[in-house]
Amino acid sequence: MKLRTQDVFEAMRDDLQRVEARVEQAAEVEYPVVETLVRDLVRAGGKRLRPLLVLLAGRAYDYDREALVTAAAGVELLHTASLVHDDTIDRAALRRGKPTLNSMLSSGAVILLGDYLFDQSEMNAAATHHPRDLALFESTLANIYAGDMREIIDANRNEY
Repeated sequence: MKLRTQDVFEAMRDDLQRVEARVEQAAEVEYPVVETLVRDLVRAGGKRLRPLLVLLAGRAYDYDREALVTAAAGVELLHTASLVHDDTIDRAALRRGKPTLNSMLSSGAVILLGDYLFDQSEMNAAATHHPRDLALFESTLANIYAGDMREIIDANRNEY
């Protein structure tokens, strides 16, 4: 019997809904305009493949369900934040056929929103209370920032 992707998503639906709720908590911001922008951004997410992989990998071991859901939400927020920064660096007007934040706001405002999402992702990683996971998360974040810096420098080599 062939296992279909949709079957895996269905089997993990409860945990994925918990991840989605945790991701949406990141959109709870004091300023209504910012809250709307962040909520729309996290709701526009894709297939949620990354959180699914975290959940599946974690289930192969003795796991704490809440910590696993929290880690999966952190991974999804990290991915979303990296897309916000990438769209700004690339000056992309559209993502998945919809206007990007940087097509609506100044680059500075968009970078701050991306940084906010990076912070939320890191807070989720820290909330798992697993130092090794947090160290891996920090390393991934450092690699993302280094890659963004290389992209900016390479794209503007003549200016530096």
